Amino acid sequence: MGSAATVSSSERIAAALLAADTSTVEHVRKMLAKVQSHPTEAKYRRLKTSSALFRERFVGSEDVLAVLGFVDEGELKVLPEAAAALVGDGLALVDARLAMADAEVAAKRAAEEEEEAAAAAPAAAAAPAAVAALPT
Repeated sequence: MGSAATVSSSERIAAALLAADTSTVEHVRKMLAKVQSHPTEAKYRRLKTSSALFRERFVGSEDVLAVLGFVDEGELKVLPEAAAALVGDGLALVDARLAMADAEVAAKRAAEEEEEAAAAAPAAAAAPAAVAALPT
């Protein structure tokens, strides 16, 4: 996927959506569609994190909401009005994720885990050599 400095916001959103459960992504989609229809109405850009509905429908959504631009304001997740203008881009990525079959999601998750493990392997191999090189 690339280094953190070179990863685009679209790639971060796609990765967060890939990690989320399908039911959570479906609820995010519904919420984003409402924001897109009513971008200036604050009630559509707020989620009360302490509510039972939020805890039920948005399980594991922290990363998804954060990369979509939601910010914490007390017990609310709020999408600033300026970020609401970009909801269409987020919806396109959500729709692409929802179009994926469960097997495809699992395969992409496994591939990302392999990439992360491969990237971490050189650093892990270098650590013992660095320790061995220390003066005793």
